[in-house]
Amino acid sequence: MANKKDNKPLASQAKSKKTVREIKITQTIPDDVKLQYADSMAIKSLGEVFQLYFFQTQQPIILTPEILSKLKSVEQKAVASLVITPVTMANTIEALESNFANFLSNNGLEASNYKEFLALIKNNEKDGKIDSNG
Repeated sequence: MANKKDNKPLASQAKSKKTVREIKITQTIPDDVKLQYADSMAIKSLGEVFQLYFFQTQQPIILTPEILSKLKSVEQKAVASLVITPVTMANTIEALESNFANFLSNNGLEASNYKEFLALIKNNEKDGKIDSNG
């Protein structure tokens, strides 16, 4: 069953008649939308839009120290690519910051925003307490 989300009505102004009417936008997530895991992303500015790439690290199977010593690189495969407008980018950033602040609060982490969280991760990495890849 598809998930639907109603957004605030979109104001539309007809050019021939100077009337305003509201048109409701309904977001639908079809059942066949493939869920992908991404552990990295890149953003490319294309002038008037942004292209977002989401990557998944292809973890190698390392059975011996010799295999590890021969490993030269690990591939990150693009699993999704999106083109979005500046308005969508700004709304996405706002939503990400809000959701991440809620995540930090709900999990009792000693940071109130993503910048503090990254600083905390870097400090703990330096002290050898955590590995930021996980």
